[in-house]
Parts: sequence; C-alpha cells; structure tokens
Amino acid sequence: QVADGRFYTGIIRDITKRVRTEAVRKQAEEALRESEAKYRQLVESLNEGIWMIDEQAVTTFVNPRMVEMLGYTVEEMLGRHLFSFMDEQGVQIATRNLARRQQGIKEQHDFEFLRKDGARIYASLETSPVTDLDGNYRGAIAGVQDITQRRRAEDALRLLNAELEQRVEARTQELS
Repeated sequence: QVADGRFYTGIIRDITKRVRTEAVRKQAEEALRESEAKYRQLVESLNEGIWMIDEQAVTTFVNPRMVEMLGYTVEEMLGRHLFSFMDEQGVQIATRNLARRQQGIKEQHDFEFLRKDGARIYASLETSPVTDLDGNYRGAIAGVQDITQRRRAEDALRLLNAELEQRVEARTQELS
C-alpha cells in the first residue's frame, strides 16, 4: 500500500545469477577470440606449408606458405582434389598414403608435387589423420616443407660422384 491508499503488486526477479552467467560467457568468448587469433597468426606465419583435406581428399585449408610453394592462390586450391597437384605416379603413391591415413597411421615421407606453372617441387611431409570425436576418419593434415633445393643439390652430388668414379676407373685402366 502506498500513501494514497492504493495497492500495487509486482514481481521482483533476482538477475544477479544471469548477469554473472553473461559475464562468464563474454569472458569465454573473448578468450576464444584471442586463442583463434594466436592460432591464425602462427599458421599464417610458418615457413612450413599446412594443407588439410577432407575424407574425399578435397582441399579444405591451406596456409599462405603452401600456396606460395605451389604457385596458386588460396581460392584456386580450396575445393580441389589432392590428385590435381600431382602426376600419375604421384596419384598412385598418394592413393596408398591416403589409405594409411584412413587406417589412423601418421608418418613422414617425401613427395613430388606439380606447381601451377608445371615445375616440380620436392617436399617433405609430416602427415596425420584427422578424426571426429568418435574416432571416424574425416580427412588429413600435413605439414609441408619445400626440399627442392636440397634434393637438386643431392642429385648434383650423386652425378659428380658417379662422374668421379668413372674417371677413377678409367685412370686405373690406363695405368694397368
């Protein structure tokens, strides 16, 4: 009852719990944004390519270093099948490798890709299967390092070594 003699009814609701819940939610969202920003910065600044494919081997993610290695743009790579970046021999090898990912096998291996301009790139891959919470295969992720210069230097050394062996053999025959 108020001073003029009338009665008023009302509902009072304690919203302190809801306010605390909202504050916790906002803190969690901010922490998630910060975590995502750190993750994105890490992935985009690596000197290693990152390549993700889905269960059909279709490209779902590549970082800037990966597209730089292959000479494409991100947009050109996304949605394309893994096999479109290799020759027939590479497709045969990749088919066996994909079967191993589907079996849950993580491994390191060297591989040869074709760049957009047709040049070959030699890469060292660290590949892992990607699974859902129930353990079902959902694709694969690879860390990719360009080893083209190293591979060419190794090939040049092999050629020089073979040439040197031939010279030594020829000289030995001359002396005999």
